[in-house]
Amino acid sequence: MWESKDQTLDINYNVAELWFLGVYGVPVPKPTEIKKWEEGKCYLLLDKHIPRLKADRMLQDLSQIALKYAQSTVQQRLTLKPNSKGENRAPVVFQYDSGGDYLSWAVKLINVADIADPSETFAEVEPLDGDAKPEETPRSTRFSTPAPTASKRPAEIQRKQKALLDGWIADPNNPLKEKDRPMMELYAQLTEDELVYVHELQKCYDEARCYFVQWILSKETKELVNSARISAVQAGYPFSWKQCREEILKTLTDVTLTARFLALSRLRRKPGSSAKLWVSQVLTRRALLEDPQLPTPITLPETLYLELTLGQMSPAETTVFNIPAIGDDLSHTNGYGDYTYTMAKIKRAVDACSNPPPFRGAKTPITSLLDPRIKTNATHPRPAKRKRTSSNPARTQPATPVLPTRSPPASQPASNAPTLPPRSTAEKSPAMLSASCSMTSRRTAVHGATRPTTIAPSVLCLPQNGKKSLIEKRSNIGNLS
Repeated sequence: MWESKDQTLDINYNVAELWFLGVYGVPVPKPTEIKKWEEGKCYLLLDKHIPRLKADRMLQDLSQIALKYAQSTVQQRLTLKPNSKGENRAPVVFQYDSGGDYLSWAVKLINVADIADPSETFAEVEPLDGDAKPEETPRSTRFSTPAPTASKRPAEIQRKQKALLDGWIADPNNPLKEKDRPMMELYAQLTEDELVYVHELQKCYDEARCYFVQWILSKETKELVNSARISAVQAGYPFSWKQCREEILKTLTDVTLTARFLALSRLRRKPGSSAKLWVSQVLTRRALLEDPQLPTPITLPETLYLELTLGQMSPAETTVFNIPAIGDDLSHTNGYGDYTYTMAKIKRAVDACSNPPPFRGAKTPITSLLDPRIKTNATHPRPAKRKRTSSNPARTQPATPVLPTRSPPASQPASNAPTLPPRSTAEKSPAMLSASCSMTSRRTAVHGATRPTTIAPSVLCLPQNGKKSLIEKRSNIGNLS
């Protein structure tokens, strides 16, 4: 309402804030499912860099959230009771036609009773894509005086409805097909209350999807959709969820063919999977590639599917199923030019076996090609074990030091007893003293107190000139403690 720091009035009139009015013309809070998605690790807004196939899946997930909201909202606004037989046909019809694409044809089919019997009037329900008056909320419902409830129509009316439905299905220019006959027959059996309930479900579901989609779109994509919506409204054209979805997907790149081809090329058979499941997985990928609804269906050679299938089957399986192995001539043809081995024959042979052998893996040229990380020991031999050496210097025992000796004077004979340098030399060179004797004294901390630890000398250090050496004094101090 007021201009604030987060929402300011600019020359573009807050284009980023403009969107659908909401459900029944009222904004609604963000659903809990979308809040959890925003807080999770998979949070990614829909922008132009996302493939169309992935974006379509995101919109389908959003539709499930909007469906739950629409069902709960309509149940709070309207009360629908089962008919005399205890049947509740409205939710079933809504499942067939949740988008309201065939509602206008259903109204024409129901109004056949109005032509046959003028005394019986049926409600006039406006389709979702119909034009609304300016004073009404977008795509609001306009009903006439409710007609009496007629759960069972006369046989004459039913025959006229069936004849009208047969004519629509037989017309090639009509969107209704034979697969839509059960849905239209259910539409024809609805009462007035049930028809109003179905229409309210369709309208609330459509508006909920249009309003909720703003929370999964990037800023750029949202502005593109909003621009198309405003242009359509100003021109007097409808802009419902169908147009909103088309506007979102048409700006994205369609990688359906690439995704389906990679699904086949990266197909791996897991150890322990049955042969029936493996053959079915290959045939499913093949059917997706050869789907006639694709702009350019991909038809690959039969030999390629055979190599991919048989290349990931064990020798025990090919023997029990009596099918060719990967090394056989899979492209062999008979006298009529037909392939000797086909995927259909492989499937029949696998289905006919009641006790197939277990699959614990296979090693063929196909598996080596699909997973190049698997190498033989001859190609990459195992490195030799290195001799373990201790990294702790305390465990390494040093060599016994050689004590320095001093040559005796010429007048005195040589003695075998080791001698030490003079006191002045020892005081000036402490390293020489530590190298001469292996006796050291260290103190270690034990619970906050110090305790001297004495190591017995390995070499006798003799005093010189009747004076005790520094090493001997330290040794005596350690013994006293």
